[in-house]
Amino acid sequence: LEAARLYHPGRARPVLVSGGIVDPTLDAPSEAELMRDLLIRLGVPDIDILLESASTDTWSNAVASSRRLKEAAIEEVVLVTDATHMGRAVRCFESQALRVTPAASDYETAGFLNRPQDYLPSVDAAETSEEVFHEWLGTIVFWLQGKC
Repeated sequence: LEAARLYHPGRARPVLVSGGIVDPTLDAPSEAELMRDLLIRLGVPDIDILLESASTDTWSNAVASSRRLKEAAIEEVVLVTDATHMGRAVRCFESQALRVTPAASDYETAGFLNRPQDYLPSVDAAETSEEVFHEWLGTIVFWLQGKC
């Protein structure tokens, strides 16, 4: 949705959607194809959408997207991803010699913690912890591999 919002005022053209099939056991379209279809339904013309559907993680996404963007003579991008993932994504895309302006989406807040039960373990807290752990682990692994 953020990419479509940025597109309409003319701040981001073309729109590159990126992401492969994370689970190859599923007979499903790639993440990029699903995003393209949504952007088209939101009014972004297909001709203004670039597709990268081979990547399966943030690093391969940055590498493949960079190639695709450079083919189109684009070196400056507005990067849209969820707020939790933005830091790692920016580092990976910048490592590919792209100038990046972050446009985070999907912000999550804890809300107000003012009741005793708000301090007890919960499914929501576990999900948030898993997302943060995933990003920290990804950051460490990519750093150890010399990627970004």
